[in-house]
Amino acid sequence: AGTTTGHEGMVIDAVHDEFLDDRQSSLFDVSGFSGKADEAFNLLPEEYQTENNRKILSHYSGAALDYIRSNIEYTLKNYKDNFSAYLNKSLKEDWGSEIREKEEQSQKEVAKENKRNEEEATRKKEKDLAVEKAVNAMSEKELLEYGEKVKDKYYYRNFLEEKVRKGEISEIEAIKDAVKVIYYDRLISDPEGRRDL
Repeated sequence: AGTTTGHEGMVIDAVHDEFLDDRQSSLFDVSGFSGKADEAFNLLPEEYQTENNRKILSHYSGAALDYIRSNIEYTLKNYKDNFSAYLNKSLKEDWGSEIREKEEQSQKEVAKENKRNEEEATRKKEKDLAVEKAVNAMSEKELLEYGEKVKDKYYYRNFLEEKVRKGEISEIEAIKDAVKVIYYDRLISDPEGRRDL
């Protein structure tokens, strides 16, 4: 038997406090959390957006969103029966770390590929400029000499010959264009090699 206070039979129907407004009443309410915690909660598929999962995620509101996202993803792929328990354990032990590591590796590979593409584009631009310079350095006499050789080539016959005939471009411009296209690599690797065209 304990001490009686005289309040044992009292029933409280409602509490009204004029100083407790809406902002204060939601201050400690888990359902009122916002910002990163809300963002983390929204990462859950709708069927798992429960108050229990909201509480679990609220314990990780200081963690990086990527940390939470990867553990949610891991949980979705691997849980069998109890999503909430599995999510809680995954977050505690960071079972989603491998997902983040793979993503980071993939991002590094994409960055590496982008860098390779940029370098290749720069090399191509340098080649284009070198070809342009080499062909433009040729005299009209040299171009006419090469013209006899390039006129038999596919590119000249199928793309340039008609334009020359219609007067759209001059014969010299057509020959320059053909020399640039047909001997592109040779002009770059050996600028003097154009003499052997």
